Amino acid sequence: MNNQKTIGVDIGNSAIKTAEFFATEVKEIRIWEDLDQVISAYPEAHFIVSSVGISEKEIKPKLKSFTMVNSRMALPISLNYESTETLGSDRIAAAAGAWDLFPNTNLLVIDAGTCVTYDLITSDGVFQGGMISPGFNIRLQAMHQFTNGLPLVDPEQDLNSTDIVRKSTKECVWQGAKSGLSFEIEGVLESFNKKYDRLQVVITGGLMLDFESTTKAHIFANSKIVLNGLHAIWKFNESI
Repeated sequence: MNNQKTIGVDIGNSAIKTAEFFATEVKEIRIWEDLDQVISAYPEAHFIVSSVGISEKEIKPKLKSFTMVNSRMALPISLNYESTETLGSDRIAAAAGAWDLFPNTNLLVIDAGTCVTYDLITSDGVFQGGMISPGFNIRLQAMHQFTNGLPLVDPEQDLNSTDIVRKSTKECVWQGAKSGLSFEIEGVLESFNKKYDRLQVVITGGLMLDFESTTKAHIFANSKIVLNGLHAIWKFNESI
């Protein structure tokens, strides 16, 4: 890109994160409400994009110069995945970011966002796939939508407590969604930890839970793993 500034853009379901890319580091991480704000801030930049919130068709008229991460481009990891055309750019970028931080290591990347994705990268640098399950908000909405009597519970309400037994229906719904997701993640960690030696877990997303007492896996929390992955992919393509 010569001297053109390169900006990584992580477009999620609820926010947009950007970072300015340099040869060895990521700087100026910022959060935006919409893509127009990003364009105004960086009018002449080249963008490398991961998006789950906006399609490439919608992005194309807005950005003058951009690269959308996809399974067909050169990547620092290889993909052992059958339906690569449906593999989200966020999952690819997160896997690349985790591999950049922990190369030659068995990795489980957990992104606890709208949905929860679990992706395995083996120590030979191969993305092996994983699983996708409903996130916290979806669980709350589903219990309300598919029953006649359960209320719609605000996921942001402060019900954090060590007591798993709740005394109201709203609290029971909230606790069930939270505990169910927590127990799910703990079970997945236990299963993967038994199968893969010296497993390194990288967890990201809006729901950061505490698993210190429930698993032997090494856990590294990183809310910017997708941006780190975009940087790793950018560096890899600049080097070839």
